[in-house]
Amino acid sequence: MFHLPFGEMTVTLEDINVLYELPVEGEALTGFESSNGYTERRKLCQDYLGFDTQPSDYKNNMIKMSTMINFMLQNPISSQSTEEECIKRARCVSFILCAKTVLADGNIAHASLHLLDNLKDLKSSGQKSWGGAALACLYRELSKGAKPDVVTMGGPMSLLQIWAWTRILPLAPRILDEKNQLEGTIWWAEHEVSQLETPTHVIKAHRTTSQNLREADVGIRLTVGSGFNVELKRMDGKVDGNVRINTVTAMDKVSEESALAKSGLSFHL
Repeated sequence: MFHLPFGEMTVTLEDINVLYELPVEGEALTGFESSNGYTERRKLCQDYLGFDTQPSDYKNNMIKMSTMINFMLQNPISSQSTEEECIKRARCVSFILCAKTVLADGNIAHASLHLLDNLKDLKSSGQKSWGGAALACLYRELSKGAKPDVVTMGGPMSLLQIWAWTRILPLAPRILDEKNQLEGTIWWAEHEVSQLETPTHVIKAHRTTSQNLREADVGIRLTVGSGFNVELKRMDGKVDGNVRINTVTAMDKVSEESALAKSGLSFHL
């Protein structure tokens, strides 16, 4: 929870779903740290990640990220790769994204192998609430970071930065080009932005900005959604499947005088 001069703000599940496009519904992401020996850890990497390891590649139940990245660079996927090799490579990429972006713990050099428990079956993994886990991780790391003796933090910090740019307008880089402003800050990479006019690693500047925020400086998004199901039928009349079509209309209220609306469609088989 962020306490501002005129009220309070916080990152929500909707923000996670919109900014990271992570599912916020489904089975909860669970797991626990186990004390596997080298033999068990080596077998996990061989069976699910597709590469062999040495005892020096581990620190407790965590694997060196450099070992995995070097393997991927030295053994790129090609047209001759088997389906099993492609699946294991996809699991490697997912593991890195989970360990260092979605559920980052602040340890840059190593990643815990317990995350593999939620990636063994990639099909069922996509049905889990990764967004809920990311939000819980962010709250936990922010709670730890509030202590005066803490100097590093984990969690999805890139999400927090984009959320701050989206919601607290004075913190966002100034857009220099004239592209469609309805796109908001989710598409920052598509714009030419000013790096010089944006405070970076300047705590005093950010504190001053936060202390002097007005209600008009904060973007408020009101979202209205609806959906319906459509049956897919073959020529013989038999049902071949269903499609869920969701419609979302978002209103970005920057001030009383200006408001921007955006509509979108999403399809789920």
